[in-house]
Amino acid sequence: MPGRVVVDFHTARAPKYSSKKEVRHYSDGSIMMEKSPYVTSRYYLCDACFLVGLESQDMQLLERISEALSSPYYPLYLGRRSCAPTLPLVLGIRDVELKEALENEPWLASEWYRRRARTSRLRMILEVSAGEIPWHTFRDAPVSFSSVHRRYAPRGVEKEQYVILSHDEHDPMAEL
Repeated sequence: MPGRVVVDFHTARAPKYSSKKEVRHYSDGSIMMEKSPYVTSRYYLCDACFLVGLESQDMQLLERISEALSSPYYPLYLGRRSCAPTLPLVLGIRDVELKEALENEPWLASEWYRRRARTSRLRMILEVSAGEIPWHTFRDAPVSFSSVHRRYAPRGVEKEQYVILSHDEHDPMAEL
C-alpha cells in the first residue's frame, strides 16, 4: 500500500552553545536552552505497507539477521520512536531468487483494504549488483549516523517493475 503523507508541526528549542561550540549547562547539570523555540514541519508516511527482501548466498547471515529482527536488543521504529512497525517483521527465509520471492509473497495489505481495492499495482524496486549499471541512483545508503554530519552513499537500482495483486473473493452484496 502506498500510504499517505501527513504533516506534523513540531516545536523544539535548541541548546545554548559556548564560544567553544560546547553545550552550556546549569549548575544542576541540566542543559541550557535558547529562549525562543522554533517550529518545524515533519512529514510522515501513514498507513503504508512495505515488503523488504534481502538476498545472500550466506544462509547463516540471513538466519542471524532474522533472529536479530525477531528479538531486537532495542525497540525498533521507523523514523521516529513513536512509529513502531506492525505485523511480524520476519516472514521467513525463502530458498529462491529475491525477485521471485517478492513476486510470490501474499499481499500484506489489511483485509478491509484488499476488499476495497480488489486489485493493486505494487511497485518493486531492486538494487543492482556490484558492477552493473543502475537505471537510477539514490543517495540514501547510510555511511555515517553522526548527528553532526550524517553522510549517505549512492545506491543503484534497476528500472521499476510492477506486480499486480488481486483479491479474487467475490462478494455479490458489495455493490449494494
